[in-house]
Amino acid sequence: MLAFFSTLFDTADFPERWRCGTWSDFHGYVHIVSDVAIFGAYTAIPLLLIYFTFHKKTGAFRLIR
Repeated sequence: MLAFFSTLFDTADFPERWRCGTWSDFHGYVHIVSDVAIFGAYTAIPLLLIYFTFHKKTGAFRLIR
């Protein structure tokens, strides 16, 4: 059972992204930049929601009934 969990997330047998097929450097960097942009968007959405929630100038939120 312990061997199963120790090899569950082992990525030693996975090939590197640069070695899969005939990728150019541009193609690899486009994927890296897009991954960083997606991470930034998923981080910014909850932060902006929290910001606008605490900086509301019209008063408290009404209760939902």
